[in-house]
Amino acid sequence: MQYLSLHPTTIAPRERLTESLWPGETSDAVTHRLHAAVSGARTFLRSVLDGFDAIRCSDEGYFWHPQMHVVTDVVTFARLYREGTAAAAREAVALYAGDLLAGQEADWLRPARVKYACMYASMVERLANDAFSAGDFDSALHFGLELLELDRAHEGATRLVLRCFDALGRRSQAQREYTSLQAYLRKHLGIDPMPETTELIRAIMRQPESTRG
Repeated sequence: MQYLSLHPTTIAPRERLTESLWPGETSDAVTHRLHAAVSGARTFLRSVLDGFDAIRCSDEGYFWHPQMHVVTDVVTFARLYREGTAAAAREAVALYAGDLLAGQEADWLRPARVKYACMYASMVERLANDAFSAGDFDSALHFGLELLELDRAHEGATRLVLRCFDALGRRSQAQREYTSLQAYLRKHLGIDPMPETTELIRAIMRQPESTRG
């Protein structure tokens, strides 16, 4: 059901389902497992859909009955991402609630999980940059910190956060953010921040207090 819900308009071939759900297994037992899983899903759905048989079968594989209209937050999120507008990005970012099917470790989920996480990060980055360009430094800071939660080593996000702290007159927090990044990179990657990141914090800290907002 989860697999079909992530691919609501396409047929899921049997081979792809067995490979995704039971990777590395090719025995007749796997085929039987697939039939049992589909049968269980169909039985469950009939119980909540007044007997309606929601999953169809063809020579090509399994798919939702044409009369089924499957709506999920994942489908909505992907649609908003494709729209590409700032308003759609804000709506999608608000909708995102973390990793896809968090808590489950099935191999087939990992590519989709990475895909949607990357889509989320790209929209957050766009909103952060748009907010900074518009002079909305509080919002830009919020989105920049959100990016750093996703990837602590994201130096582009760090530089944005430093600029936001600078614009908001919070120089000491900018210094702490840089120091935190430096410690993280040295501990986990054995490297120092990029020269442009270091030069930015130096430029921020060189400014006289009287020039700050």
